[in-house]
Amino acid sequence: MSLGKTLKLVLLITVLAALLLWVFGQIALRGLEQDQPQMFSEPVFDTVAPELPAALINSDSPAILVFSKTNGFRHREAIAAAREMFEQMAQVNGWQVFYTENGAVMTPQNLKRFSVVVWSNATGPALNDQQQAVFQDYLSSGGGFVGIHAAGDASHASWDWYESEVIRAQFTGHPMLPQFQLGTLTKEGEHPAMAHFPQQWQYEDEWYCFAASPRDKVNVLATLDESDINMLALSGRDSLTVGDLAMGDDHPIIWHHTIGSGRVFYSALGHKAEAYQDDNIQTMLEAAVVWAGNL
Repeated sequence: MSLGKTLKLVLLITVLAALLLWVFGQIALRGLEQDQPQMFSEPVFDTVAPELPAALINSDSPAILVFSKTNGFRHREAIAAAREMFEQMAQVNGWQVFYTENGAVMTPQNLKRFSVVVWSNATGPALNDQQQAVFQDYLSSGGGFVGIHAAGDASHASWDWYESEVIRAQFTGHPMLPQFQLGTLTKEGEHPAMAHFPQQWQYEDEWYCFAASPRDKVNVLATLDESDINMLALSGRDSLTVGDLAMGDDHPIIWHHTIGSGRVFYSALGHKAEAYQDDNIQTMLEAAVVWAGNL
């Protein structure tokens, strides 16, 4: 075959591959629009606060608020499994727990009752300006925060303080070829939430990637080894493209830090419901709550 014919064949194959990617992308997008309509509409902000149970208000037991409002992608199974896990955890430890998806819960009086606020796969924009200010004051003044998985995704990017001061990393995406992969995690430093983990362990999840390592702004507790993972992802709506999300040798997945006198713990693990039935993840999140809330 001549060079000219070979080039034409290569070009044809490339065009066909791009066309197939576009077609599959459009099909996937239509399915997502039907399955997750809230992702394609204006965010809904709550204005009427939920009523806290009398048993919670009148109890002297430590209390945690589990918040799973969804204005972005909804991790249905994970949210339900995490709620069950935290309710069982509270029963064992003698804590009070209140679960809500109502952003209007963020009032000074309400938050005063909670030692820790857990953002359990909450996606945003989740709070209006007033609620944001209340939560910022709560955390800066000594409140505790535990963020799980989607609490650190790009849906929160419009709230600059939250992305830059709470999560302290800019989400760029996650691999999609395939979406879930077995990865090797390496533990760093000393922290009660990580004490039960070996120095290295393997885990399967949807691996979050960030524009840069937050190491200079947080205390890294675990990193991901990218060497055995396909870091490619599909992106774009009108024209589908393949991008490399690799962060290189420094890919933090779990970290902690402080804001004023408040404590922050973030774990990017937890896309699937199975995560909240895993003994290691349960132990980590329980210890994270204890640490963040000084319980």
